[in-house]
Amino acid sequence: MVEMKLDEVLEREGGSIKTGPFGTVLKADEYRAQGVPVISVGEVGDGRIQVGPRTPRVGPEVLSRLPEYQLIQGDIVLGRKGAVDRSAWLRPEENGYFLGSDGIRVRFGSSVDSRFMAYQLRSKDVKAWLIQHAAGTTMASMNQRILGQLPLRVPPLGQQRAIAEVLGALDDKIAANDRLIVTALGLAETSWLKAARSAHESSTLGNVAILHYGKSLPAAERTPGDVQVFGSGGVTGTHDRSLVDSAGVVLGRKGTVGAVYWAAGPHYPIDTTYYVEPIVGLSSVYLYFALGRMGLQEMNSDSAVPGLNRERAYASPISIPGAAALQRFDDLAKQLFVLIDTTRRESATLAQTRDELLPLLMSGKVTVRDAEKQIEEVV
Repeated sequence: MVEMKLDEVLEREGGSIKTGPFGTVLKADEYRAQGVPVISVGEVGDGRIQVGPRTPRVGPEVLSRLPEYQLIQGDIVLGRKGAVDRSAWLRPEENGYFLGSDGIRVRFGSSVDSRFMAYQLRSKDVKAWLIQHAAGTTMASMNQRILGQLPLRVPPLGQQRAIAEVLGALDDKIAANDRLIVTALGLAETSWLKAARSAHESSTLGNVAILHYGKSLPAAERTPGDVQVFGSGGVTGTHDRSLVDSAGVVLGRKGTVGAVYWAAGPHYPIDTTYYVEPIVGLSSVYLYFALGRMGLQEMNSDSAVPGLNRERAYASPISIPGAAALQRFDDLAKQLFVLIDTTRRESATLAQTRDELLPLLMSGKVTVRDAEKQIEEVV
């Protein structure tokens, strides 16, 4: 297996590195609510593009003016600022997305398997190299010159494709699971809307639930375990004991104001969150969807550090369905949430298997054939 710098691979096999457009090229007033997603560091997950409601978009006028920043299937996008060790491979359905200012795009020629290279960029060794060589003291920053010096292993194309296919089978299953989760959540929300619209009674959140303050739990004081730790941005790690001993709803209080999360079992909400306790009639599952529709994100009570004022939240109106409608919703939603939790756990197992196989395949300690046998047991 040959080891080469990224620049050498691109020079020999074809391809290029491209930094996203700076503010002088793409101005903030050119972003749109509708259009093609703009992929910057915030949209680059660990291996996958993550487009959300806050992802900026651009229209056809920008695409025609700046076609060199349009992404194609097989491109790899890395974070340029902050999370410089994160990278994502563009799937077919993401063809045509637009490169944002805080992203760097790597495009390989046809004699290199880009998915194989994408997996290599997610390896521990490469991530460590990117962090170590990034510029900047207050915030890590990546540029084309530094990235071009990245050392890569370049096996024969057939071996690249075989490794990518093996690991890709796991990622494809995870992607299918993600689609199943989205479908299940959509069904549950549709059922909630039906129940809420049938309601002949309304109240306020403060009459049906208590928003309890989460408790501080610094990372240094956590003991790894099976209990998920929730901050205002979602799951931030694990701990060996819970603050809440059952499934329930966690609400962003400081930072990501009004974000609503479902904890599938015992969990630990930290002090940037509220955890929600139903007190009259309504289930936690019903409150999960109701809170997501209350516009709590707009109730920022602190201009310096975004914060959700509990009394303002308590005044929010909430629809109260009849007992029969509420029971129908609860029965269906609870079944769907069990499916969602089971599917997420399966995806976590698949991701762990993929991450364990990656360095073994790269080093040759595990053959592709042996990896295929192992994957057959979990896919």
